Amino acid sequence: MNNKEYKIYQVSYNIGQHDLEYRKKNINKHLLKGIPIKVIMQLKGRANNLYTNPLEKLLELFSEYKIVNAWGKDNNYYLFINNIK
Repeated sequence: MNNKEYKIYQVSYNIGQHDLEYRKKNINKHLLKGIPIKVIMQLKGRANNLYTNPLEKLLELFSEYKIVNAWGKDNNYYLFINNIK
């Protein structure tokens, strides 16, 4: 990310619609200022086995943004967003 600052947002697999809209509103404010965003979804405990394809779910939740990178490692899933499509 070229040593730029970025803002981190955490979301859960079962995030509510209102919470998601609120996060997206704040993400849009930061993107308009030119600050890239890192979104993290952490699965803990039995959630590791309950949910299928958490990375796909994360990509679906933030599909209206330009996603630079997306990956998952050790039950943590990440997105880097740098702009609105």
